[in-house]
Amino acid sequence: MKAHEPLYDDISFLLVYFNANAYDPERLTEDLASMPVVDQEQAKQDLMFLLKEDRLGSSEFYAATSCSARNEVAARAFFEDVFKYAFEGGEEPSISEYRNR
Repeated sequence: MKAHEPLYDDISFLLVYFNANAYDPERLTEDLASMPVVDQEQAKQDLMFLLKEDRLGSSEFYAATSCSARNEVAARAFFEDVFKYAFEGGEEPSISEYRNR
């Protein structure tokens, strides 16, 4: 049996607080902290898989933020920074750094 391959929908709950219409990234860390460790680890693995497989770009950036990405590089950097923020104690990403003005 083939292992489950994560999709954007599997990680969308991590990104809901980065939407320009409801921006509140601190809630992400609160939600993760309230989740069972096994679910936290699954979310981390799913996001890591999608990053490694280069499956997160401008269309996913728009789905997450309701903004257009400056370019594919900026969109990918956003998701990498969300990963660092959520799972490695990185700085809170600001969508203004990645969006097309």
